[in-house]
Amino acid sequence: MSSTQQPLDDLESVSGRGGYDSTSEPLLTDETVEAKKKKVLLTNAAKVTDPNPNRLIGRKPTPPISPTIRLWSGEALRVPPMNSTNVSSADMNLQKLQTIEMAVAYCKADLKWLKDAVANELPKQSYIKITILSKCGSERTIPTFDDVPNVNVEIVKLPNKGGCDLAFAHFIKNYMNRETSLTGDSSIIMFLKDTPRTKKNCHQRGRYRTMEEMLNVSSHGDFICGIKPECSMSAFHDTRLLKSFSKNFYRRHGDKKESGADFNSGGYKDLKDFIAREFDEWSFPNDEVTEVCYGGSFALPALQLFADERLRGVFNRLEEILMEGSSMSVVEHFAERLWASLLANPLSPKDTDSIIHMRQGIKKEQGRYMGTFISNATCNES
Repeated sequence: MSSTQQPLDDLESVSGRGGYDSTSEPLLTDETVEAKKKKVLLTNAAKVTDPNPNRLIGRKPTPPISPTIRLWSGEALRVPPMNSTNVSSADMNLQKLQTIEMAVAYCKADLKWLKDAVANELPKQSYIKITILSKCGSERTIPTFDDVPNVNVEIVKLPNKGGCDLAFAHFIKNYMNRETSLTGDSSIIMFLKDTPRTKKNCHQRGRYRTMEEMLNVSSHGDFICGIKPECSMSAFHDTRLLKSFSKNFYRRHGDKKESGADFNSGGYKDLKDFIAREFDEWSFPNDEVTEVCYGGSFALPALQLFADERLRGVFNRLEEILMEGSSMSVVEHFAERLWASLLANPLSPKDTDSIIHMRQGIKKEQGRYMGTFISNATCNES
């Protein structure tokens, strides 16, 4: 067993639908991810004036990754089921990408890393709009981006509560009020925390994806989480177990202060109870498998915000709850487990079966990884 593999002793083993079959055909879209990468390179070679035409797919060649493993880790492009109400932007061409919006939940971290990333990791032809959602009164420490071409920065002040989830819900509500599915058709949005994307700051079992990696998927029309889970852990969870997620208290990383008696002021029994009481018209799109994006970082095509007419009400209500809540609230942790379900293209039946086929166990860690699919076999291909 490699150092990155997790033993299955603390997992619920699963049966039915079989184990992982490494010889099975990848159940993805008709056009493979590798073919799409090549298409991106050819498109940008003609457009980007930067001397490095490989900017959008990374500067160093990397070994190909199995499409099935891409699906397992949440990186594969998805085609929504035929009966889905989700109006996907999966065929958005990169040459249409005019704007990259960045919503940054900011407290007091040094944002020099963000300035460097914007200057060096993003395509030169795109207009970049950064909205810094400042929650700790530290606006004076925000660096100027005046010397970075095609960048506009807006600072929005928010109360210091609700974590990054309040910042993101506030941004989405305002974005949906000012834009439409037509104006959002040529944009992607990146949601980020203010801390540098380093191993030290990654408090999940995995690593931060680079901005280039996030751009590769989001520019082709799908949601991508900013953290890639370690190889034995899937981005996907058992929906039934995920609904039972609950949390009694919390202490932010690097903070000695613990949440108080008002941590669950709504008296929610679990995630299922929260959804039923607050989002009466919305439910998980897949009864078996649900993606979760941990870590407060993700990207998506802006058009995805307008894919489901119910989302406007969901985000308005989410912002309202977090704005009215305590400085630390269980709703933050509910929201973290909902971003992908709300914003990603739904899984097709074939992709659902493929993910279930790969799993060897299910993590049952209440308060953290509740329902996470596990398979050590996936480490052999990643």
